[in-house]
Amino acid sequence: MVTEDICSWGRAELAVRHAAGECLFEFKVAERAALAQVRAKGYAEKYLGGGRPVHLVWVEFSSDSRNVERFEAERVH
Repeated sequence: MVTEDICSWGRAELAVRHAAGECLFEFKVAERAALAQVRAKGYAEKYLGGGRPVHLVWVEFSSDSRNVERFEAERVH
């Protein structure tokens, strides 16, 4: 795991390498644009040449309950 994983265009909040591939996480509080931010900033690009699947994962927390309110994931490679 790498927190605040730096790429040329910004930082993925958490990068996790495991048997199924690379997962890049973006965490937000009550904000639905996080996955679009991960796509637009190209956080996955530094992992795409490795031949392993790359997954983008967005997690939204509720500002009221402080629990996960929703999440979304997509495979980019």
